[in-house]
Amino acid sequence: MEHHNARYDGEIKQFAEKLAKHPFFKNRLVFYINEIRRMEDVRFMLSLIITVMSTYFSQDREHESFLIHYNDEFEEKQRLETEFQEVFQFIEECGLPEDSRAWRKSDLFTLLVEIHRALFKDENNFKPIEAGKRLLRFYELVDKSAKADEDSGTENDRLQEYYKAALQGTQSRSNRIRRGKIIQDVINGNFQFD
Repeated sequence: MEHHNARYDGEIKQFAEKLAKHPFFKNRLVFYINEIRRMEDVRFMLSLIITVMSTYFSQDREHESFLIHYNDEFEEKQRLETEFQEVFQFIEECGLPEDSRAWRKSDLFTLLVEIHRALFKDENNFKPIEAGKRLLRFYELVDKSAKADEDSGTENDRLQEYYKAALQGTQSRSNRIRRGKIIQDVINGNFQFD
């Protein structure tokens, strides 16, 4: 990110910086001071913005092309700012506790992308409280599953799949897609908990 920062300071990067300072992230201390110094918060936001504009990708592979393309103008800024505000509000209304794994970076990234998808691409009409209950149960089961024997077969295989995708290679495209599909099913009420 430091390399990109030296080369690009345009519209999309400025939008990512503004988003990184949103109270949604600051109030939960999503980013530590040393991460902010290394611009990891801006990197996270660029990945988030690019993903909702396109699709999941690996690492930072799309950053430079979007930084170049949207350096002078970023027409999507107003629309995305409004949409992200609604996504943040929706997640707040889900009532997830402060110690939920939902606030870990890889989990939060997936949750933000999939709530955005549900609200603005799939145009779902579910309520935050309903989604929040399902998410709370899901994240609790993921943590419980992580402690169980992975080979026991007694836990839901999708819980283990999610846990592994949130633990190892978190920024790989395949693991982002795995997490995304599972979270889609959870928020849409299609995840089988038993």
